Amino acid sequence: MSLVLLRVMLMKCERAGLQMSAPVLKQELADLKEVVMICGPDNAAREITHRSTVQDNLWKLFELDKMQKQIYLHKPLY
Repeated sequence: MSLVLLRVMLMKCERAGLQMSAPVLKQELADLKEVVMICGPDNAAREITHRSTVQDNLWKLFELDKMQKQIYLHKPLY
């Protein structure tokens, strides 16, 4: 199943004009990191680390901002 998903993601990249191999796609997505900044006992914020241009294009292509919002709804920061 994961190979099918990877192939679909690669096809979507190709249609958007992003030419990359499966290992490159996996590495670019794996390099996306989340950090939690704790500013006090009741104050914390989550952020995705700086994205490269390629990662930003993938972020937009796969609409990862929608996924990020859904994940944050289910993981309280305390």
